[in-house]
Amino acid sequence: MKKNYLHLLILLILALFCVTFSGSLGLLRENYISETPIKVKEISNTTVNTVSILDINKVMKMTSVNYLADEFAGMDEMVSNSNAKQKASKKGIYRFYIDTLLDNEWNNVKSLDYLLKPDGNLHLTMYIPIIFSSCSVYVQYQNKAYVGSIDKYNIAYYTGFSSASKYDDSVSHETKTEPLYIDIPISSERKYSRECMVTIHYETDNDNYIGIEDEILIGEDSLIRKMTSTNRSFLFAGAAIGVGTFLMFVFICILKHSLTFIPQLLYATSIFALMFTTYLLFNLSSIPYVLLGIRYFSINIMLLISMLYFPKKIRKIPVFYISIAISSITSLLAFALPLCMNVSVHSFLYVFYMALTIINIVIVAALSAYDILKGKSLGLRLNGIIACFLASSLFTNNKILPLIVLSEKYWLCIIMLCITIVLGFSEFTSIEIRNRYLTTNLENEVEKQTLSLQNVLNERDKLLLYISHDMKKTAVVMYSSLIDLKQSLIGKEYTEKINYILQKSEELKKDFADVGKYGKQNYIAEQSKILDLSQMIYRVTDDLRPDCEANGIILNVTFPDKLYVYAKERALESVIINLILNAIEHSYCSNLDVIVSKKKGICKIDIIDDGKGITIDKNIFDPFVSENTTENNSGLGLFLAKTAIESM
Repeated sequence: MKKNYLHLLILLILALFCVTFSGSLGLLRENYISETPIKVKEISNTTVNTVSILDINKVMKMTSVNYLADEFAGMDEMVSNSNAKQKASKKGIYRFYIDTLLDNEWNNVKSLDYLLKPDGNLHLTMYIPIIFSSCSVYVQYQNKAYVGSIDKYNIAYYTGFSSASKYDDSVSHETKTEPLYIDIPISSERKYSRECMVTIHYETDNDNYIGIEDEILIGEDSLIRKMTSTNRSFLFAGAAIGVGTFLMFVFICILKHSLTFIPQLLYATSIFALMFTTYLLFNLSSIPYVLLGIRYFSINIMLLISMLYFPKKIRKIPVFYISIAISSITSLLAFALPLCMNVSVHSFLYVFYMALTIINIVIVAALSAYDILKGKSLGLRLNGIIACFLASSLFTNNKILPLIVLSEKYWLCIIMLCITIVLGFSEFTSIEIRNRYLTTNLENEVEKQTLSLQNVLNERDKLLLYISHDMKKTAVVMYSSLIDLKQSLIGKEYTEKINYILQKSEELKKDFADVGKYGKQNYIAEQSKILDLSQMIYRVTDDLRPDCEANGIILNVTFPDKLYVYAKERALESVIINLILNAIEHSYCSNLDVIVSKKKGICKIDIIDDGKGITIDKNIFDPFVSENTTENNSGLGLFLAKTAIESM
């Protein structure tokens, strides 16, 4: 009981760690990268938010945004800050002004030398995360990037007014997303230097994913690229570990012919799917909503995997099947949510999804604690607790962060992989030790049982030899006495009775001889080996051919050349001889066929006669069963043949 409470305490400590770890990373994200100071400025009689190049220190979050909803303004049209905090519309403009130095600030221009490039300009780089779901980016009047396609959008109009119309009816919307690096040049010479304007036109086809969802970064180019390029490296490494773990457990399952490691396989698969889809979102993608759906599905499916360890029933309540059903519906909803374009339907499904997710989290946490208190192993139930926090994090932080290294989802997944690998190897090692112990003890047990069986067989052989030898002597003495008695008796009636007793005495002697023969032929103890069956068939049939001819039987033998089998030589030869003699002596046949064939690695021997067949109702393979009790036979022949076959 103390051990159970200790395991429960470990579970609670893990839960506390997840809360503390997630909270710490959340605080670190807020403070790790500073925000750009916002300066309000009048440009062409329009109030705008700007940021001074002097205020940008290495890498910062771009917060000086100006916004215009539902239309695309030209590069010579102003976009004010009046709508900067407005909720984004399905299409619109983000505009950023990077201001040059003021008159009194040019004395500090040397502090910006780290931004100076060979062309004599100061260069900043703006990192723009994925924009849903198509965009066109301009620096001053130059188009720097066009991702996807905006409906009826005439890019030529905005780049230099070479077209009279903003619209091009031949262009239709095409969804694509890609993080962008935009170069922002500002002259380092005072007389030429002026503010630089970055404009983003965007359009989305999904009412629930609009514009820029994550944070824009601005700063020195190499620092920006170094900071953000680690995203791909970390995600690729996580995906590689996930697929490596998956393949490792697939190999173990195949090697051990066991389904014990299926939960580990599923955990590795879900983590790989989460890492890899996020990795793809940091590249050019034409299916961002599908990737988001797989991403959310992967997190929710971890809760379902955690339920595989639950008991089938608790007090006649089928908790396992109920939990699996609820979790399956939740996972499907998670996948469907990003694909749902309508706001009303999405809102309804999202509320339903949240309710089911909360139920799943409560079920996993409660039943994990219940199982541990019932004495079940801690094992992968640790992953169940982490899965609860991953699922709950979708409510509080559902962004694709510009810095994956600060994502609690990433590190919790890595922890899950580590737990999966460690526990998997521990279980594998435990199984190996147990199997070796069983193998060792099995070998000892087999050796003991073999010795015991050999002793039984030896005792049986002694008994059979006693019966066939000592009791046969008694039968021989009785037979001799009867002969003497017959010679001294006068009368037909007495003679017939004596003859009948003599006949039975002769059969008794033959039975004792057969029993003795059976006792000597210990087929069970004989070792199997590779035999040339063709040669054996040829030898046996050649020896018995004169008997067939003497009884007017035509013997036909068919067998392939060089046919090898793994069998007991004396036992197999005895069976073949016994069956052929049985046909010669009792079937009254005219033709006897011995056919040997091989199909799919199995050898088949057919001994077929055209005689009268077997009409007796009893099992002819039982000992002392004979079709004709008047014949001088013991009924042991087919029993001995069956015993020999079963010994192989």
